[in-house]
Amino acid sequence: MIDYDKFLDLGPDPEPPDWDINELLDIEADACNATESLQLACAISQVQSMLEAARLRALNRFAEQRPDDPAAGVPDTVACETKTTIAKAGRDLALAHALIHRLPGTMAALAEGRLDPARAAQIERATAVLSPEKASEVEKWIYPDAPEKTPRQLYDAVRWAVLKLDPDGAEERCRARKTERRTAVKHREDGMSWFHAFLPAEDVLAMDHRVDAIARELRGADEPRTMNQLRADVLRDLVLGKNANTVTTTVYVTMNATTLLGLDNLPGELRGYGPLPAERLRELAFDLKATWSGVLVDDHGYAKKLATKRYRPSLRLKEFVNLRDRYCSYTACNRVAEKCDFEHRIPHGGPFCRRHLICKQSPYWHVTKNNQGQTFWTSDLGRTYTTTPDPITNPTPPKSPPC
Repeated sequence: MIDYDKFLDLGPDPEPPDWDINELLDIEADACNATESLQLACAISQVQSMLEAARLRALNRFAEQRPDDPAAGVPDTVACETKTTIAKAGRDLALAHALIHRLPGTMAALAEGRLDPARAAQIERATAVLSPEKASEVEKWIYPDAPEKTPRQLYDAVRWAVLKLDPDGAEERCRARKTERRTAVKHREDGMSWFHAFLPAEDVLAMDHRVDAIARELRGADEPRTMNQLRADVLRDLVLGKNANTVTTTVYVTMNATTLLGLDNLPGELRGYGPLPAERLRELAFDLKATWSGVLVDDHGYAKKLATKRYRPSLRLKEFVNLRDRYCSYTACNRVAEKCDFEHRIPHGGPFCRRHLICKQSPYWHVTKNNQGQTFWTSDLGRTYTTTPDPITNPTPPKSPPC
């Protein structure tokens, strides 16, 4: 029998496992039961992370040993040897250098198999605009919790930290990026093309919500088009002036009242996109003549009660839950709450996308929720996954990052 426990440590701070990789490779997946096959897949993922850390260290060492090679020479050589593109080799070398010299905590988590390569690269991209000193401070903010977060949660956590630690730089970058708005066309096979638009996030979300709302209005029992086809056709018709349908959509922005009033510059959030600097949020509040609702939060930033009476109680409850949970209640799902179904048949309710609403009703899952908004998904294999909504505002940060 294979001792699977030594291949998989699900604790918050596991020691680097002492694997016999050959033994791991000798396991016959076809002979595993459901629990064993899941453990095997997780163990292999951890090994892949450890190997990726070793690969990046080797690439960085190769670059260090060729200081007189022209700047293009090192990635060219790596590309030839690894049978990849020069651009990919260059990105790998840059990532290796950044993790080793700027983000040692992230490199350590990768080498221990606690953080996968995609999330390590995500942290590097988000902190690339910072000085080495501020990048180090970001690591202090996000660890030790970073390995336990989903990609979406980690993406938001890192961006929150960047905004808090470099608010002036964030606002300057935000203004500069806004000047880069543009459209682009990319042609593909079989007579099809992509139409891209690079625009401020609030504009894109408003456009997406309007297209989706019109598409849902058009969908009927006799409509042969799928929702994806309808959305594409609606966008085409709006741009070409063929659809005059007016739909009111809601774009959610959350921020502290003190930030709205200009008393501080704490970042806030644009729902479905993530954190934005204070200046951009005030722009949205006043330039677009937005309507604001008060939300009572606790000392940790979690939503407790809506302070408005605009809607009937059932709609107010749905709006409150959407504010509180923000995304589908399934741990690994990133569908925003406004586009989910509202499930009120379990205590305290919650948003579930159509896919995970079906999963919740299957015999493979048992779903419960507590009054803090946490959702617990227990599979038939005995595994429990917890979805904990992030606070809708961030408490005032301390003067220096926690160690």
